[in-house]
Parts: sequence; structure tokens; C-alpha cells
Amino acid sequence: DRLRRLIAEQGGGTWEGVSLDVGPYRDDRIRPAAATPSGDLVAFPLPAATADGIRDRVVVLVDDVFYHGRTARAALVALAELARPRAVELLVLVDRGHRELPLRATYVGKNIPTAQNERVAVRVADFDPQDAILLDRMVGSPT
Repeated sequence: DRLRRLIAEQGGGTWEGVSLDVGPYRDDRIRPAAATPSGDLVAFPLPAATADGIRDRVVVLVDDVFYHGRTARAALVALAELARPRAVELLVLVDRGHRELPLRATYVGKNIPTAQNERVAVRVADFDPQDAILLDRMVGSPT
């Protein structure tokens, strides 16, 4: 809600927000395959009501940390199964680089160059005690 309000205050108009679970569409996580009695694989459907809401509209995907690009790729696959938006843009709070896929964000809150052995976490006051970007070196990683 706060992001929506901030965009409206900057002259970006109003827009609806919908959560999209991209977990089933990720290619880097193991998940059990759902099967019908005939053995055919079943797609992981998204709510049909959402399809009408995004068809022929500009969709802005929002992610906290943009890293390899796998979450954005999964979201694009999920959207493609759901409906065809007029355009898709990507808004990220933190872009840490190290892309494995040819993707880039349309809007970036902060570019933070990182090493592969570092982890970035975003805390938002709506859910956490305060707004913060945390940078941690993984245990056992060389300095």
C-alpha cells in the first residue's frame, strides 16, 4: 500500500496491486509434479479474475532484490499463462547485479554492487520495525 501511495504522490496515478506467487514457476527450486489420473502434468493456475485485470494493461512487477533474474523470469512465465498484458515493466527496490538472464529493471530504487558471497535483505517498515537494506557476508565465505 505504501508503494502505491508513493507512486501516486509522484504523479504516477493510481493502480491496483495483486500478489503473484511465482514459486511454482521457478526453475531453480525442486517441487513435486502435480499429475492428473491420466498422468498428464497440470499447470499451476492463477485466479481467472486476475487475467481480466491485466489483459491489455501495463503490468509492473515489483521485487525487493533483483539478483540473478530468476524471480522476474518466473513472473513473466506466470503472466504469459494468465493473459497478455500490453506491456510488462519491472520495479526493484535493490539491484545487486550478477544477472544470469538477459533482463533489466525498468525502475531501480538503489543499485548496490555486491560480491557473490554476500546476501542482501530488504526490510520494509510496513512489515518490519524500520526500513533497512541489510548486506551480510555468508558464513564461511572468503573475505
